[in-house]
Amino acid sequence: LVTACDIRLATQNAIFCLKEISIAVILEHGALSRLPKITNHSAWLREIAFTGRRFDAAEALKHCRLLLTLDCRVAFILIDLRIHLSVAEKELREGAAEGGAEDGQKDR
Repeated sequence: LVTACDIRLATQNAIFCLKEISIAVILEHGALSRLPKITNHSAWLREIAFTGRRFDAAEALKHCRLLLTLDCRVAFILIDLRIHLSVAEKELREGAAEGGAEDGQKDR
């Protein structure tokens, strides 16, 4: 799931793995097809893909483009909320700059 996200956050105790090898199913649009886009470490990618080995947030941060690891769940929620509010604020500013109309609808 994390490979499908634009912004990747994790608590420091998060554990990741690629389960495809364990269940003998390779999904066409699953993590294996997206993971090469967020890592430049092909040897590491092959190892976790072929073995299904679990890895922690520190290893994900080292090998993947994981934006940030946080030390507790509360900090994670606060950072996540801050990012969402930042995106929403940007959308509101752009909407106001365009006259407040959204999707071609006129204000009433």
